Amino acid sequence: MIEVRNQQRPTNNETMKTLTLLLAFSAFAASAQTIRIADNNPNAPTGPNIYATVQAAHDAAVAGDIVFVQPSLTSYGGVTVNKQITLRGIGFNTGKDLSYTSTVGDIALTNRADNSSNASGTIIDGIAMNFLYIGNPTGSFTYTLSNVTIKNSTMNSIWRFTGYAPLQNITLTRNTIYFLLFVEASSDGLQIYQNVITGGMQFGIVTSVPGAGNPCNCAVSAGGTLTSSIISNNIFLQASNTIFNSNVSSLIITNNNFLGGNNVSGSRFLSGKLTDAIVSNNIFHGCAPNSSTGSFERNVFTNNLSFGTTNNALPPAGTGVGNTGSNNLINLDPLFVNAPYNTAYAGTMNFNLQAASPAKNAGSDGTDIGITGGAYPITTGNILLGPTAAPVIMSFNPAAMVPQNQPVKTNIKAKAN
Repeated sequence: MIEVRNQQRPTNNETMKTLTLLLAFSAFAASAQTIRIADNNPNAPTGPNIYATVQAAHDAAVAGDIVFVQPSLTSYGGVTVNKQITLRGIGFNTGKDLSYTSTVGDIALTNRADNSSNASGTIIDGIAMNFLYIGNPTGSFTYTLSNVTIKNSTMNSIWRFTGYAPLQNITLTRNTIYFLLFVEASSDGLQIYQNVITGGMQFGIVTSVPGAGNPCNCAVSAGGTLTSSIISNNIFLQASNTIFNSNVSSLIITNNNFLGGNNVSGSRFLSGKLTDAIVSNNIFHGCAPNSSTGSFERNVFTNNLSFGTTNNALPPAGTGVGNTGSNNLINLDPLFVNAPYNTAYAGTMNFNLQAASPAKNAGSDGTDIGITGGAYPITTGNILLGPTAAPVIMSFNPAAMVPQNQPVKTNIKAKAN
Protein backbone atom coordinates (compact mmCIF):
# COMPACT_ATOMS: atom_id res chain seq x y z
CA MET A 1 0.00 0.00 0.00
CA ILE A 2 1.31 3.44 -0.97
CA GLU A 3 0.02 6.78 0.28
CA VAL A 4 0.21 9.86 -1.93
CA ARG A 5 -0.83 13.16 -0.27
CA ASN A 6 -2.18 15.88 -2.58
CA GLN A 7 -3.64 19.36 -2.01
CA GLN A 8 -6.44 18.67 -4.47
CA ARG A 9 -8.08 15.66 -5.95
CA PRO A 10 -5.61 14.10 -8.42
CA THR A 11 -6.56 12.65 -11.76
CA ASN A 12 -5.66 9.02 -12.41
CA ASN A 13 -3.18 10.20 -15.03
CA GLU A 14 -1.41 12.62 -12.68
CA THR A 15 -1.09 10.07 -9.89
CA MET A 16 0.05 7.41 -12.35
CA LYS A 17 2.84 9.69 -13.58
CA THR A 18 3.97 10.52 -10.06
CA LEU A 19 4.12 6.87 -9.07
CA THR A 20 5.90 5.92 -12.28
CA LEU A 21 8.60 8.45 -11.48
CA LEU A 22 8.88 7.24 -7.90
CA LEU A 23 9.35 3.68 -9.08
CA ALA A 24 11.89 4.69 -11.71
CA PHE A 25 13.99 6.69 -9.29
CA SER A 26 13.85 4.09 -6.52
CA ALA A 27 14.86 1.31 -8.92
CA PHE A 28 18.01 3.19 -9.85
CA ALA A 29 18.77 4.96 -6.59
CA ALA A 30 22.04 3.12 -6.20
CA SER A 31 23.23 4.08 -9.66
CA ALA A 32 25.81 6.79 -10.26
CA GLN A 33 23.97 8.05 -13.33
CA THR A 34 21.42 10.81 -13.28
CA ILE A 35 18.00 9.61 -14.39
CA ARG A 36 16.31 12.01 -16.78
CA ILE A 37 12.69 11.60 -17.87
CA ALA A 38 11.24 12.59 -21.25
CA ASP A 39 7.46 12.83 -20.97
CA ASN A 40 5.18 14.51 -23.52
CA ASN A 41 1.91 13.09 -22.19
CA PRO A 42 -0.94 15.43 -21.21
CA ASN A 43 -0.66 16.47 -17.54
CA ALA A 44 2.89 15.12 -17.35
CA PRO A 45 4.57 15.89 -14.02
CA THR A 46 7.08 18.74 -13.78
CA GLY A 47 10.22 19.12 -11.76
CA PRO A 48 13.98 18.58 -11.93
CA ASN A 49 15.21 16.22 -14.65
CA ILE A 50 11.81 16.00 -16.40
CA TYR A 51 11.65 17.23 -20.01
CA ALA A 52 9.02 17.48 -22.71
CA THR A 53 11.33 16.12 -25.44
CA VAL A 54 14.03 13.49 -25.67
CA GLN A 55 16.36 16.04 -27.25
CA ALA A 56 16.02 18.34 -24.25
CA ALA A 57 16.74 15.46 -21.87
CA HIS A 58 19.80 14.50 -23.93
CA ASP A 59 21.11 18.06 -24.05
CA ALA A 60 20.85 18.37 -20.25
CA ALA A 61 22.54 15.01 -19.68
CA VAL A 62 26.21 14.37 -19.07
CA ALA A 63 28.07 11.29 -20.27
CA GLY A 64 26.76 8.16 -18.56
CA ASP A 65 23.26 9.47 -17.80
CA ILE A 66 20.08 7.51 -18.51
CA VAL A 67 17.15 9.05 -20.39
CA PHE A 68 13.84 7.29 -19.81
CA VAL A 69 11.36 7.86 -22.64
CA GLN A 70 7.87 7.59 -21.20
CA PRO A 71 5.40 5.66 -23.37
CA SER A 72 3.07 7.98 -25.23
CA LEU A 73 0.61 8.16 -28.10
CA THR A 74 2.70 11.01 -29.56
CA SER A 75 6.17 10.77 -31.10
CA TYR A 76 8.95 12.74 -29.39
CA GLY A 77 10.47 13.74 -32.73
CA GLY A 78 14.06 13.38 -33.89
CA VAL A 79 17.09 13.06 -31.59
CA THR A 80 20.76 13.89 -32.18
CA VAL A 81 23.06 11.99 -29.79
CA ASN A 82 26.63 13.31 -29.44
CA LYS A 83 27.58 11.90 -26.02
CA GLN A 84 27.46 8.54 -24.28
CA ILE A 85 23.97 8.02 -22.86
CA THR A 86 21.46 5.23 -22.36
CA LEU A 87 18.21 5.93 -24.18
CA ARG A 88 15.61 3.56 -22.75
CA GLY A 89 11.94 3.17 -23.59
CA ILE A 90 9.31 0.87 -22.20
CA GLY A 91 9.90 -1.82 -24.82
CA PHE A 92 7.19 -4.03 -26.25
CA ASN A 93 4.71 -6.68 -25.13
CA THR A 94 4.72 -5.39 -21.57
CA GLY A 95 1.36 -6.91 -20.68
CA LYS A 96 -0.10 -3.49 -19.88
CA ASP A 97 -3.73 -2.75 -20.77
CA LEU A 98 -2.60 0.39 -22.63
CA SER A 99 0.13 -0.72 -25.01
CA TYR A 100 1.71 2.70 -25.64
CA THR A 101 5.26 2.72 -26.97
CA SER A 102 8.26 5.02 -26.54
CA THR A 103 8.37 6.48 -30.05
CA VAL A 104 10.85 8.93 -31.57
CA GLY A 105 11.55 10.10 -35.13
CA ASP A 106 15.05 9.75 -36.59
CA ILE A 107 18.07 9.19 -34.33
CA ALA A 108 21.52 10.40 -35.39
CA LEU A 109 24.55 9.00 -33.54
CA THR A 110 27.24 11.59 -34.10
CA ASN A 111 29.94 13.78 -32.56
CA ARG A 112 30.16 17.30 -31.22
CA ALA A 113 31.46 19.75 -33.80
CA ASP A 114 34.62 20.29 -31.72
CA ASN A 115 35.13 16.50 -31.34
CA SER A 116 35.08 16.82 -27.55
CA SER A 117 32.65 13.89 -27.35
CA ASN A 118 30.67 11.49 -29.52
CA ALA A 119 27.98 8.83 -29.15
CA SER A 120 30.41 5.95 -28.54
CA GLY A 121 29.20 3.69 -25.72
CA THR A 122 25.56 4.68 -26.22
CA ILE A 123 22.79 2.13 -25.57
CA ILE A 124 19.38 2.38 -27.26
CA ASP A 125 16.86 0.00 -25.69
CA GLY A 126 13.14 -0.45 -26.20
CA ILE A 127 12.59 2.46 -28.61
CA ALA A 128 10.37 2.67 -31.69
CA MET A 129 12.14 4.87 -34.23
CA ASN A 130 12.12 5.78 -37.91
CA PHE A 131 15.70 5.95 -39.28
CA LEU A 132 18.93 5.43 -37.36
CA TYR A 133 21.84 7.40 -38.84
CA ILE A 134 24.86 5.63 -37.39
CA GLY A 135 28.26 7.32 -37.37
CA ASN A 136 26.75 10.55 -38.66
CA PRO A 137 29.42 13.29 -39.06
CA THR A 138 29.17 16.77 -37.57
CA GLY A 139 31.69 19.31 -38.83
CA SER A 140 35.25 18.16 -39.31
CA PHE A 141 35.29 14.78 -37.56
CA THR A 142 38.13 12.51 -36.50
CA TYR A 143 36.32 9.93 -34.39
CA THR A 144 35.48 6.23 -34.58
CA LEU A 145 31.99 5.33 -33.36
CA SER A 146 32.48 2.34 -31.07
CA ASN A 147 30.80 0.07 -28.53
CA VAL A 148 27.23 1.09 -29.39
CA THR A 149 24.35 -1.29 -28.65
CA ILE A 150 20.90 -1.05 -30.22
CA LYS A 151 18.53 -3.64 -28.81
CA ASN A 152 14.89 -4.54 -28.41
CA SER A 153 13.84 -1.71 -30.74
CA THR A 154 11.93 -1.26 -33.97
CA MET A 155 13.15 0.87 -36.83
CA ASN A 156 12.61 1.52 -40.49
CA SER A 157 16.26 1.44 -41.54
CA ILE A 158 19.86 1.95 -40.45
CA TRP A 159 21.68 4.26 -42.83
CA ARG A 160 25.34 5.10 -43.40
CA PHE A 161 26.66 7.26 -46.20
CA THR A 162 30.00 8.09 -47.76
CA GLY A 163 32.16 10.03 -45.30
CA TYR A 164 30.61 8.65 -42.13
CA ALA A 165 32.84 7.79 -39.19
CA PRO A 166 34.31 4.27 -39.04
CA LEU A 167 32.41 1.76 -36.89
CA GLN A 168 33.87 -0.59 -34.32
CA ASN A 169 32.11 -3.11 -32.08
CA ILE A 170 28.53 -2.15 -32.92
CA THR A 171 25.87 -4.60 -31.68
CA LEU A 172 22.36 -4.94 -33.11
CA THR A 173 20.27 -7.48 -31.20
CA ARG A 174 16.60 -8.36 -30.80
CA ASN A 175 15.35 -5.63 -33.14
CA THR A 176 12.92 -5.56 -36.01
CA ILE A 177 14.57 -3.72 -38.91
CA TYR A 178 13.42 -3.13 -42.45
CA PHE A 179 16.74 -2.30 -44.09
CA LEU A 180 20.45 -1.96 -43.25
CA LEU A 181 22.35 0.26 -45.67
CA PHE A 182 26.11 0.67 -45.12
CA VAL A 183 27.54 2.98 -47.77
CA GLU A 184 31.27 2.58 -48.35
CA ALA A 185 31.51 1.87 -44.65
CA SER A 186 34.53 0.85 -42.62
CA SER A 187 33.02 -1.57 -40.10
CA ASP A 188 34.94 -3.80 -37.71
CA GLY A 189 33.45 -6.13 -35.10
CA LEU A 190 29.85 -5.67 -36.23
CA GLN A 191 27.53 -8.09 -34.41
CA ILE A 192 24.02 -8.63 -35.78
CA TYR A 193 22.09 -11.34 -33.94
CA GLN A 194 18.53 -12.28 -33.00
CA ASN A 195 16.87 -9.71 -35.28
CA VAL A 196 14.05 -9.84 -37.82
CA ILE A 197 15.26 -8.10 -40.99
CA THR A 198 12.52 -7.69 -43.54
CA GLY A 199 14.22 -5.78 -46.37
CA GLY A 200 17.80 -7.04 -46.38
CA MET A 201 21.27 -5.51 -46.07
CA GLN A 202 23.59 -3.71 -48.44
CA PHE A 203 27.29 -3.08 -47.91
CA GLY A 204 29.40 -1.15 -50.40
CA ILE A 205 26.77 1.08 -52.00
CA VAL A 206 26.88 4.64 -53.29
CA THR A 207 23.91 6.96 -53.56
CA SER A 208 22.59 7.59 -57.03
CA VAL A 209 19.75 9.20 -58.91
CA PRO A 210 16.44 7.50 -58.03
CA GLY A 211 15.26 5.02 -60.61
CA ALA A 212 12.31 2.77 -61.27
CA GLY A 213 12.29 -0.21 -58.93
CA ASN A 214 15.07 1.35 -56.87
CA PRO A 215 13.32 2.74 -53.77
CA CYS A 216 16.51 3.22 -51.75
CA ASN A 217 17.92 5.51 -54.49
CA CYS A 218 21.16 3.51 -54.58
CA ALA A 219 23.53 2.12 -57.17
CA VAL A 220 25.77 -0.88 -56.65
CA SER A 221 29.44 -0.02 -56.19
CA ALA A 222 32.41 -1.58 -54.47
CA GLY A 223 33.66 0.29 -51.44
CA GLY A 224 34.34 0.10 -47.74
CA THR A 225 35.43 -2.79 -45.54
CA LEU A 226 33.65 -5.32 -43.34
CA THR A 227 35.98 -7.16 -41.00
CA SER A 228 35.69 -9.60 -38.07
CA SER A 229 31.89 -9.44 -38.05
CA ILE A 230 29.18 -11.98 -37.19
CA ILE A 231 25.64 -12.23 -38.56
CA SER A 232 23.94 -14.88 -36.45
CA ASN A 233 20.51 -16.22 -35.45
CA ASN A 234 18.46 -13.75 -37.45
CA ILE A 235 15.32 -14.15 -39.53
CA PHE A 236 15.73 -12.64 -43.00
CA LEU A 237 12.80 -12.09 -45.33
CA GLN A 238 14.75 -12.04 -48.55
CA ALA A 239 13.82 -10.18 -51.71
CA SER A 240 17.16 -10.51 -53.55
CA ASN A 241 18.54 -7.36 -51.97
CA THR A 242 21.43 -8.45 -49.76
CA ILE A 243 24.77 -7.38 -51.18
CA PHE A 244 28.30 -7.49 -49.78
CA ASN A 245 30.26 -5.33 -52.21
CA SER A 246 32.60 -4.29 -49.40
CA ASN A 247 36.04 -5.79 -49.03
CA VAL A 248 35.20 -8.66 -46.68
CA SER A 249 37.45 -10.51 -44.27
CA SER A 250 36.64 -12.76 -41.32
CA LEU A 251 32.87 -12.54 -41.89
CA ILE A 252 30.76 -15.33 -40.37
CA ILE A 253 27.12 -15.84 -41.42
CA THR A 254 25.68 -18.55 -39.20
CA ASN A 255 22.45 -20.00 -37.78
CA ASN A 256 20.13 -17.70 -39.69
CA ASN A 257 16.78 -18.55 -41.27
CA PHE A 258 16.70 -17.09 -44.78
CA LEU A 259 13.10 -17.16 -45.93
CA GLY A 260 11.87 -16.56 -49.45
CA GLY A 261 10.59 -13.02 -49.94
CA ASN A 262 7.93 -12.79 -47.23
CA ASN A 263 8.45 -16.57 -46.85
CA VAL A 264 7.28 -17.13 -50.43
CA SER A 265 9.67 -19.02 -52.72
CA GLY A 266 11.60 -17.42 -55.55
CA SER A 267 14.21 -15.15 -53.96
CA ARG A 268 17.97 -15.55 -53.56
CA PHE A 269 20.37 -15.33 -50.65
CA LEU A 270 22.25 -12.49 -52.41
CA SER A 271 21.89 -10.15 -55.34
CA GLY A 272 25.55 -9.20 -55.51
CA LYS A 273 29.09 -9.89 -54.37
CA LEU A 274 30.20 -12.02 -51.43
CA THR A 275 33.72 -13.40 -51.12
CA ASP A 276 35.82 -15.16 -48.49
CA ALA A 277 33.03 -15.62 -45.94
CA ILE A 278 32.08 -18.58 -43.75
CA VAL A 279 28.41 -19.50 -44.29
CA SER A 280 27.39 -22.21 -41.84
CA ASN A 281 24.38 -23.72 -40.09
CA ASN A 282 21.80 -21.64 -41.98
CA ILE A 283 18.38 -22.70 -43.25
CA PHE A 284 17.48 -21.52 -46.77
CA HIS A 285 13.68 -21.94 -46.87
CA GLY A 286 12.36 -20.93 -50.28
CA CYS A 287 15.42 -18.69 -50.66
CA ALA A 288 18.14 -20.02 -52.98
CA PRO A 289 21.61 -20.02 -51.33
CA ASN A 290 23.27 -18.41 -54.35
CA SER A 291 23.69 -14.97 -55.91
CA SER A 292 22.07 -13.44 -58.96
CA THR A 293 25.12 -11.43 -60.02
CA GLY A 294 28.56 -10.23 -58.98
CA SER A 295 31.55 -12.06 -57.54
CA PHE A 296 30.25 -14.88 -55.36
CA GLU A 297 33.29 -17.01 -54.67
CA ARG A 298 35.73 -18.51 -52.18
CA ASN A 299 32.98 -18.79 -49.56
CA VAL A 300 32.89 -21.88 -47.35
CA PHE A 301 29.41 -23.43 -46.95
CA THR A 302 29.15 -26.01 -44.16
CA ASN A 303 26.20 -27.69 -42.43
CA ASN A 304 23.54 -25.59 -44.14
CA LEU A 305 20.09 -26.81 -45.21
CA SER A 306 18.18 -25.81 -48.35
CA PHE A 307 14.53 -26.51 -49.14
CA GLY A 308 12.04 -25.49 -51.82
CA THR A 309 14.26 -22.94 -53.57
CA THR A 310 14.85 -22.24 -57.24
CA ASN A 311 18.39 -23.64 -56.88
CA ASN A 312 19.03 -25.86 -53.86
CA ALA A 313 22.68 -26.66 -54.62
CA LEU A 314 25.05 -26.45 -51.64
CA PRO A 315 27.69 -25.21 -51.93
CA PRO A 316 26.45 -22.99 -54.77
CA ALA A 317 28.49 -22.93 -57.96
CA GLY A 318 29.66 -19.33 -57.65
CA THR A 319 30.84 -17.08 -60.45
CA GLY A 320 34.63 -17.23 -60.05
CA VAL A 321 37.02 -19.74 -58.54
CA GLY A 322 34.08 -21.27 -56.72
CA ASN A 323 32.67 -21.96 -53.28
CA THR A 324 33.47 -24.99 -51.16
CA GLY A 325 31.89 -26.79 -48.24
CA SER A 326 30.70 -30.00 -46.66
CA ASN A 327 27.93 -31.64 -44.60
CA ASN A 328 25.18 -29.61 -46.24
CA LEU A 329 21.60 -30.92 -46.44
CA ILE A 330 20.08 -30.34 -49.87
CA ASN A 331 16.33 -29.91 -50.49
CA LEU A 332 15.20 -31.37 -47.17
CA ASP A 333 12.18 -30.00 -45.32
CA PRO A 334 13.44 -28.58 -41.99
CA LEU A 335 10.10 -29.54 -40.38
CA PHE A 336 9.42 -26.34 -38.46
CA VAL A 337 6.78 -26.67 -35.75
CA ASN A 338 4.55 -24.10 -37.44
CA ALA A 339 6.01 -22.17 -40.38
CA PRO A 340 4.46 -23.64 -43.53
CA TYR A 341 6.41 -23.44 -46.76
CA ASN A 342 5.32 -20.72 -49.19
CA THR A 343 3.24 -18.94 -46.55
CA ALA A 344 3.64 -15.24 -45.77
CA TYR A 345 5.78 -14.62 -42.69
CA ALA A 346 4.02 -13.86 -39.40
CA GLY A 347 5.29 -13.20 -35.92
CA THR A 348 3.15 -16.09 -34.69
CA MET A 349 5.14 -18.64 -36.69
CA ASN A 350 7.12 -21.20 -34.71
CA PHE A 351 10.57 -21.97 -36.10
CA ASN A 352 11.39 -24.57 -33.46
CA LEU A 353 12.23 -27.92 -35.04
CA GLN A 354 10.11 -31.04 -34.81
CA ALA A 355 11.79 -34.08 -33.29
CA ALA A 356 12.20 -35.68 -36.72
CA SER A 357 13.74 -32.59 -38.35
CA PRO A 358 16.95 -33.28 -40.33
CA ALA A 359 18.30 -29.96 -38.95
CA LYS A 360 18.03 -31.15 -35.34
CA ASN A 361 21.51 -31.20 -33.75
CA ALA A 362 23.01 -31.23 -37.27
CA GLY A 363 25.05 -28.02 -37.02
CA SER A 364 28.81 -27.89 -37.14
CA ASP A 365 28.85 -27.32 -33.36
CA GLY A 366 26.41 -30.14 -32.61
CA THR A 367 23.45 -27.80 -32.05
CA ASP A 368 20.55 -27.18 -34.44
CA ILE A 369 20.86 -25.73 -37.91
CA GLY A 370 18.96 -22.44 -38.02
CA ILE A 371 17.93 -19.94 -35.35
CA THR A 372 17.37 -22.57 -32.63
CA GLY A 373 21.07 -23.47 -32.55
CA GLY A 374 24.42 -21.73 -32.33
CA ALA A 375 25.64 -19.09 -29.92
CA TYR A 376 22.39 -17.11 -29.66
CA PRO A 377 19.58 -19.68 -29.94
CA ILE A 378 15.96 -18.55 -30.25
CA THR A 379 13.98 -21.08 -28.22
CA THR A 380 10.64 -19.24 -28.21
CA GLY A 381 9.99 -20.23 -31.82
CA ASN A 382 10.14 -16.67 -33.18
CA ILE A 383 11.77 -13.39 -32.27
CA LEU A 384 9.48 -11.48 -29.93
CA LEU A 385 10.50 -8.06 -28.61
CA GLY A 386 9.83 -7.64 -24.91
CA PRO A 387 9.84 -5.05 -22.12
CA THR A 388 13.04 -3.30 -21.06
CA ALA A 389 14.54 -2.91 -17.60
CA ALA A 390 12.31 0.10 -16.92
CA PRO A 391 9.81 -0.59 -14.11
CA VAL A 392 6.24 -0.99 -15.29
CA ILE A 393 2.98 -0.33 -13.42
CA MET A 394 0.65 -3.18 -14.36
CA SER A 395 -2.47 -2.06 -12.48
CA PHE A 396 -3.50 1.01 -10.49
CA ASN A 397 -6.65 1.08 -8.35
CA PRO A 398 -7.12 4.30 -6.33
CA ALA A 399 -9.92 4.96 -3.91
CA ALA A 400 -13.13 6.13 -5.58
CA MET A 401 -13.28 9.34 -3.52
CA VAL A 402 -10.25 11.45 -2.55
CA PRO A 403 -11.01 14.09 0.13
CA GLN A 404 -8.95 17.27 -0.11
CA ASN A 405 -5.82 17.34 2.11
CA GLN A 406 -6.23 13.65 2.97
CA PRO A 407 -4.01 10.67 2.11
CA VAL A 408 -4.85 8.65 -0.97
CA LYS A 409 -4.96 4.89 -0.39
CA THR A 410 -4.46 2.80 -3.50
CA ASN A 411 -3.36 -0.63 -4.64
CA ILE A 412 -0.54 -0.72 -7.18
CA LYS A 413 0.84 -3.74 -8.97
CA ALA A 414 4.22 -3.21 -10.65
CA LYS A 415 7.12 -5.25 -11.94
CA ALA A 416 10.75 -4.63 -12.73
CA ASN A 417 11.82 -6.51 -15.86
